[in-house]
Amino acid sequence: MDNDQIINDLKKLIDIYSTCVDKGIFVYSSIDTLTSDINAIENDDSLNKTTKNQLIESRLGQGKFREKLICIYPECPVTGVKLGALLRASHIKPWRACSNDERLDPNNGFMLAAHVDALFDKGYLSFEDDGSLLISRLCLNDIDKLYVDKNTKIKINEKTKKYLQWHRENIFIR
Repeated sequence: MDNDQIINDLKKLIDIYSTCVDKGIFVYSSIDTLTSDINAIENDDSLNKTTKNQLIESRLGQGKFREKLICIYPECPVTGVKLGALLRASHIKPWRACSNDERLDPNNGFMLAAHVDALFDKGYLSFEDDGSLLISRLCLNDIDKLYVDKNTKIKINEKTKKYLQWHRENIFIR
């Protein structure tokens, strides 16, 4: 299968995914953002075909990034949720702010339950370098309703700390 066929197949998958989002089957913050990201990858002449395919697969949450994260985090480290359909391969340093290597680096991610992923992406949650949960002042009153234990402490490896520092400085709302 050549690169053009793979890209066409992925575009069909995006259309199917869009339909699922519209029907409320999947929740994605913006299908336009997803499409825009994939188009940017397709049009990046500095990338070879293999890298483009890996990045597109990763952006769709199905590629090497997710596979590596599942091995590291077989469950959400915050909630303990194990059901794969409820877990998101979440970048610590967001996709748009990453270099190509950072996008595929499993140290730049966690497998998070969907609601924890949303809180993390919006800056309502983050982690200290020791793994202690940080909760934004903006959601302190609601965090218990979301079944997130305020005393959560997760394991953080050394290579993940630089991404968490970036997240705390650029995303987390104190």
